[in-house]
Amino acid sequence: MVSTLNTTKEIRKIIPHKKVLELHKVSEWKGILSIFLEWSLIVACTLLSETYFSWYLYPIVVIFLGARYLALGLIMHESVHNLVSKNNFINDWLSEIFCSWPMLISMRSYRIKHLAHHAWLNTSSKNIVLSIRRTFPISIPNKKGRIEKMNQKLLIELKQNQKGIITGVKRGTASLLSYLDKENIKLGDGVKVLEIIEFDGTFIVEINKRKLTFSEKICQNLLLETYD
Repeated sequence: MVSTLNTTKEIRKIIPHKKVLELHKVSEWKGILSIFLEWSLIVACTLLSETYFSWYLYPIVVIFLGARYLALGLIMHESVHNLVSKNNFINDWLSEIFCSWPMLISMRSYRIKHLAHHAWLNTSSKNIVLSIRRTFPISIPNKKGRIEKMNQKLLIELKQNQKGIITGVKRGTASLLSYLDKENIKLGDGVKVLEIIEFDGTFIVEINKRKLTFSEKICQNLLLETYD
């Protein structure tokens, strides 16, 4: 059966608000124990395979270990939404060390792309898959059905009246992340350049229907997916 629930309002008609709140509660131990369980299974399976090696069982072992690594990837996804632990430090580092790094990826890098995707969930034209590489173009349909290309750029590279979606910041800019958090600006928020003050390199932008003035330093470090 195909679901026709496309908006939060429609979903709330059939799921009581109290139930939604219960589902959003983060269990401090379930996520941590899930990581421990998966690694216990991986280690146990590897040791048993080495001790009682058999070419007949080898394919089963490979499939089983692959499934466990997939489970670690799913736990990493939960940590992107801060669901492994209520403590952000524990949530991020447990996921990085035990889920992401063993698969040679970074959870926090994945978070930038994934949360921007969620910002436009259940919309026909903006539920986009963001680019993995900075120069990789993305095509999405506009309101008239025409295809528009999207590329990731720094805010300082944009011109007046251009629009974009915040996808992250350059490395080593923790202070910028702190500023964005303070201003309640999130990954996936839309940005429109209203005015460029050229003599000092500042940008006046509109985010969430608010006018903000960004310094040249912010503009040089804030990454956006732009579209024409």
